[in-house]
Amino acid sequence: MSYSPQKSVFEVRYKPKLYFFDNLYKNKKLYDKFPHWLTDKLSVTLRDYDKKHSIKIAHDSITFESDNYNKKNEEEIISMLMSEILNLVDDGIFLRFGFRRFYLIKQEMRFSDLVEIINLKYFTPEFKELFNNQISDSTITIISSVNGNKFRLMLGPMKKKEIPKFIILNIDNHFNPEPNKRVNELNKIFSSYPDLALYLDIDYFLSDKGLNKKSLEKFWELSKTNIPKIIEDVTTNLFEEKLKKL
Repeated sequence: MSYSPQKSVFEVRYKPKLYFFDNLYKNKKLYDKFPHWLTDKLSVTLRDYDKKHSIKIAHDSITFESDNYNKKNEEEIISMLMSEILNLVDDGIFLRFGFRRFYLIKQEMRFSDLVEIINLKYFTPEFKELFNNQISDSTITIISSVNGNKFRLMLGPMKKKEIPKFIILNIDNHFNPEPNKRVNELNKIFSSYPDLALYLDIDYFLSDKGLNKKSLEKFWELSKTNIPKIIEDVTTNLFEEKLKKL
């Protein structure tokens, strides 16, 4: 089973350079994909309120962010960004690539039951005996790697009221600036959240001194396979183990 993210952030970092500002406003091909834009003279943010995604081009990073996942739109924008990136970063030398996604996997059970499933999977009986009372909530953080790229995965049970604290919407850049429309759009998203979910936050990244455009393209291709597989494998394993132990 595959899962769609609630939010995604793709970022390319590079060494800050003053001459970058000469390139800041030159990329018409990329800018034409977004109907709105804003600049503070240090960066440009390209906005699409309908698709609820944006690109921020700054002196030390370029970031694509989406609050409304659409596979086709995401792949189109990121692929275009990579094809144009040498027009923005002249020396083609990069410091870090990162692709972060947030997932909510709806659960039809009590909060306490989901907590117990996670505790059964990740905590040994000896660890749980260290505490005098039952563990009533838990969040797990895992740092590992796959295919040469690292990832940080955080997972845990989450109630509907907690979700806005952990999945931070980019309100200024992704939602209609007209107040009534903005309120309606936000309410629509908040009301769509499940009452109870397994929350997963994965930051998949590569950080090295010798990163270039070729390594960026490889990172992007691997991320499209590895991130969904990590999410699916962890989720499947978590609930299969629960059935065996209960």
